[in-house]
Amino acid sequence: MYLKKYPYKNNIKKVVEKYISLRDTQDLLKPKGILISALKREDIANLTKDYYLSQKDFQELKQLLDSPNNFKKMGRYMLPVKESEEFRESLESMNGKVLDHSDNTKVNIEVLDENKMNVYIQYEEQRPGLIELLETTTKNIVVNVDNSDKVCNVNYTLNSASDYKKVKDLLNYIQLDNSYNFKELLLSELETKNRTNLFADFFQYNFKEWEITKITQIKIKKDSNYRAEQVDQVNEQVNEQVAASVAEPSDVQTDNEIMEEVILEGINSALLSGENLIENSFIKKVLTQGFYFSMSCIRFENKNNANFIDFVIDFKSRPERLETKIIESGEYSSDANGDILETRRIFNEDIQSQIINEFNDILCKIFMDYSQPLNIEIDTEIE
Repeated sequence: MYLKKYPYKNNIKKVVEKYISLRDTQDLLKPKGILISALKREDIANLTKDYYLSQKDFQELKQLLDSPNNFKKMGRYMLPVKESEEFRESLESMNGKVLDHSDNTKVNIEVLDENKMNVYIQYEEQRPGLIELLETTTKNIVVNVDNSDKVCNVNYTLNSASDYKKVKDLLNYIQLDNSYNFKELLLSELETKNRTNLFADFFQYNFKEWEITKITQIKIKKDSNYRAEQVDQVNEQVNEQVAASVAEPSDVQTDNEIMEEVILEGINSALLSGENLIENSFIKKVLTQGFYFSMSCIRFENKNNANFIDFVIDFKSRPERLETKIIESGEYSSDANGDILETRRIFNEDIQSQIINEFNDILCKIFMDYSQPLNIEIDTEIE
């Protein structure tokens, strides 16, 4: 989408001062031979607004503002490393093929080295449009195949559930000639208590460059197979993992406790927002009532610089899959009064991929410790 009106200088000043980081501003102006030397964001904005910026420059500024369109969302399959060579050969044989003529699904392969390759899936999607009855959009998915010593990771970008379906169609197509043991991180493969333990272990992990400062969102779901007699077992396991204690039962219930019981009887899932939710007494209680974590939003701060990210672990149900993504990022700074400010900045794709893949590696390691091999039939209904 293109900007239809030329922005006023004051609009440019406000955008640069309030929403665009110094680094992104420098990256925008440096190719033009413009080097700005200033310390205050207000001064940087005042200088920037006076330069002539082209339509292309304004589009770049607009893209930096439209952060949801630039943050990466990723999924993953795993494959035993002993099957990786044959899998790569199967992929290479599909280079240039059209998998689905109805939406022009095409596959192109880029071999990077003996351990890495990129698979590019392109297809057309039709949706109701504002100008045309149906608008056709070309969509692109990047699948990165990366071998390690123990496993072959198949990482793929996601923008919608239809992207997930296209990746799955590709793997199913390959399975027609060869049988590969693909594995996903699915909560249905874990016991109820271990679904929460997976998150709890991740919260307590000692990351190399990042540290968790707060948990801002948690989604809880009720296990449909939960039985009341499981309370004691679940209570003991969960309390150890989340370092929380549940209050001893009392003969007299407070109004809040009665309300909590009513709420628990009436919900199958809920999204809770706040800070440091892992310490929330209500969450401690629901974990003893057959509920488990299925999504969490986590604030990370870098140990070596002022960068921060909000990282989401989200186990979807229709179709069942894991999505991990960065939904916010930027850097901390101080204003003239010494107050801490958060400046939004979208990290480039390579940095985002590196962070998400690092966190996914840790999730996979924790998951495999809890996983029990099961035959899972994946629902194809889209959520």
